[in-house]
Amino acid sequence: MISQGSYGCIFYPGMDCKGKPMHTKKGKRPEFVTKIQRKKATSIVEEEVGKKIMNIKNYEDFFAPVIDSCPLSIGSIENDEIKKCDFLSKSVDINNDVKFQSNKLKYVGKHTFSSYLMKLFKTHPKRLFRTIMNSYRHLLKGIDLLASNGLIHYDIHDRNVMVDSKKTNPILIDFGLTIQNMPDCDKKGFYVYAPDYDVWCFDICLINYLLHEVSTESTERISNEILFKVLDEYIEKNSVWEHFTSDEKDKYKTQMQTYLKGLENKSAEDIIDELIGYWKSWDNYSVSVLFLNNLNMFGNGIGIDIGNDIEKDFKESLKKIVASTPSERPIAKTTILETKQKYSIH
Repeated sequence: MISQGSYGCIFYPGMDCKGKPMHTKKGKRPEFVTKIQRKKATSIVEEEVGKKIMNIKNYEDFFAPVIDSCPLSIGSIENDEIKKCDFLSKSVDINNDVKFQSNKLKYVGKHTFSSYLMKLFKTHPKRLFRTIMNSYRHLLKGIDLLASNGLIHYDIHDRNVMVDSKKTNPILIDFGLTIQNMPDCDKKGFYVYAPDYDVWCFDICLINYLLHEVSTESTERISNEILFKVLDEYIEKNSVWEHFTSDEKDKYKTQMQTYLKGLENKSAEDIIDELIGYWKSWDNYSVSVLFLNNLNMFGNGIGIDIGNDIEKDFKESLKKIVASTPSERPIAKTTILETKQKYSIH
């Protein structure tokens, strides 16, 4: 077992559908991991999305989706392996009738994006910023491919970005929260109001508030008081704003209040429909937050090979995306073109 969490456990080398180790050619590194989890909505989504992603040309350069799934009987797994996984041990003790699913995924490597950058920082610091920029472009291309297929990853953070140990490209994993069939999506994908979750932009925050705190069935017209309340909670509770000065936050708040006045007295359903119109920019926002967090981790030490002016300019570009109003926030395709024109790091 190489990892465990609320999602279940990941085993490497992988197991087959009978809980037995997958066959590996002599002298070859095992190619697959197995993710074992309860069969529930997120595992079903991950299986569905995996099938769609595998239809994307060269998908393995950007994504590590579920390749295959099967029901799994815990009784077929060796007891020693079960003991390694708290999730499985507790499930067996509590309820032997719990349904489990075994998901087969390609083994990418052991490093998350930030752990790979930290390793590079310690061993080859002059390559760090170039790697960051190349990784940024690569992830943007990935989310542009998802958007072209009506998909939002919806959960891009460090633990869901692994680095391919062979190609050193960032690879997106874990598609359990992915929203499909955009923009005509099932709104069940917007499952919780969480203004403190820095992965989600304000649009998502407001959509979830209206769905879970107001209800789209209500005939109530949404007042500025409600809209401004959600905005205040988003700014106060969301850690992404630690990257901004007080003046920058005040400027964003003023711009957003102007934008929100255009939504005043509309129904919750109409506001949600309008905000969903900006869905192609949501993963771009999440990627910006990911890179701001990683740049912050290294302080001022990452520009040593190219000069801090470029580093500062890149940070400002990321902050501009985060602090954009929904209607002004760029989609990944636009950011790819702007980055290509602005920076000539290869």
